[in-house]
Amino acid sequence: MAAAYQSVLLLLCLGPIWANALIAREAKLATSTLPPTLHLNVLNQSMDMAAEIASFIGSDAAKTQKLETACDPASQSQPQHDAVIVVLVPPSPMTFRNGYMMRCVESMKNIGDNNRAEVRLFHDEADHISKEDMEKMFAAIRPRKVCATKIRFAQFPPGFKMQLQHLQGLPDSQYHQWPWGYLHMIRFNFVDLLDPKIGMLAGFTNWMRMDADSNWEGHIPDEFANFDKDLQLGYLHNVENMDHGTVAQGLNQFTRDFARSHHIDLAKVPAVMTVGSMLAEEVKGYYNNLELGRISMFQTPMALEYTKEIVRSKGIYEHRWGDALLRRLVVELTGIKTQRVQDSTLQMFRHCGWAPLSGVQ
Repeated sequence: MAAAYQSVLLLLCLGPIWANALIAREAKLATSTLPPTLHLNVLNQSMDMAAEIASFIGSDAAKTQKLETACDPASQSQPQHDAVIVVLVPPSPMTFRNGYMMRCVESMKNIGDNNRAEVRLFHDEADHISKEDMEKMFAAIRPRKVCATKIRFAQFPPGFKMQLQHLQGLPDSQYHQWPWGYLHMIRFNFVDLLDPKIGMLAGFTNWMRMDADSNWEGHIPDEFANFDKDLQLGYLHNVENMDHGTVAQGLNQFTRDFARSHHIDLAKVPAVMTVGSMLAEEVKGYYNNLELGRISMFQTPMALEYTKEIVRSKGIYEHRWGDALLRRLVVELTGIKTQRVQDSTLQMFRHCGWAPLSGVQ
């Protein structure tokens, strides 16, 4: 299936989730001071130094704010573990896609990790999720430990004005329009979720992402155990995808320039290795509506440096550079060891009703 059609399917599945619930608003300019130049010993990277770098990754007004976390009292007897399942809750979760949010959380009982992983439901304060709806989601997840983290989500980078002229979304000559909420979602998943300064995943070692319109159709093994067996493993990826045209405009060259300026061998970044001038904008990624990763490997100085440069470029908001592409680029630029999620697991995964191994996520 053509990459353009795949991208349209992703927009249909994900784009409208927050589009009608978020009001485009101009954030106040944040005044921040960049930290002094850091002299990093790559062989002895400290989390304090990584956090110092991260302190200005999201220092613009688009930085998601972590407000408060409330945990389900009925699941507190479950021991605290090192893994977390992350879900970004849509507005009106009980009616979302005819009950898909509830299908998502109910299907977590099919994950054979002996409730090793805690669930974190991230929800935007602007959505005003009711206590009743939150209790329904908590009840569906029990006995697995579950907490809900309220965030301040919908912000725009300082100096970005396009939302004032285009209230509904980013105009796109190829795909018509991308809702602003979709771009905020990209920013959250790629930048803020893993920013150690914000601490969305503080206290956990590994994470799994599940989109609100995904679910498990049957039993799967404990995929987190792969990280126990191989301490060098950093990322379990989904099937490959690729974007080009307007949604990848400039990203290939941007990444090549970053690699050269940081003395990274481009042969180790196949996501931007293209053949022929017609594919000069092509960038490869992994569908990441399902992904698992070792958090610390995405918080190294080099990973945070690339993330910082992506934020500075405003490419997410000006071109819709997607987190599926950006995640793979970080993996390859930093040399994170990867392996694909087992076929038997992917066969049980559904996203927007599509079976993963049919070639579409």
